[in-house]
Amino acid sequence: MSLWQVMVCALALCLAGMLVLSQAMDRHCDQLVSRGEPGPALRVVLRLAGAALMLLALWLCTGLRGAAVGTIVWLGCLSVAALALTWLLAYVPGPGAVLVAMGGLAALAGTLWVAFTG
Repeated sequence: MSLWQVMVCALALCLAGMLVLSQAMDRHCDQLVSRGEPGPALRVVLRLAGAALMLLALWLCTGLRGAAVGTIVWLGCLSVAALALTWLLAYVPGPGAVLVAMGGLAALAGTLWVAFTG
């Protein structure tokens, strides 16, 4: 994979991870699902899933260019993802969440494809 492909995949994984993390908060969960606050067990699952997606993005970034450059690329992706998700949840929460989820699933599939095919 080229650097640009890794950055796009990592950005999509970071966006999806932050979306999942945001759903562990009452305000954002009510914004998208309108079923009240998540229970304690669901909060833990959402937090672990969000962290796992962001760690997968870190693994993808460091695997291509090494730890030094990969970590910087990952931090940049985290920053852009945080800004983009803040904007999406403020202005277009429903369609934005669907778009982020679809991009995250595509990036997860691409990452797993790279991991298992070499």
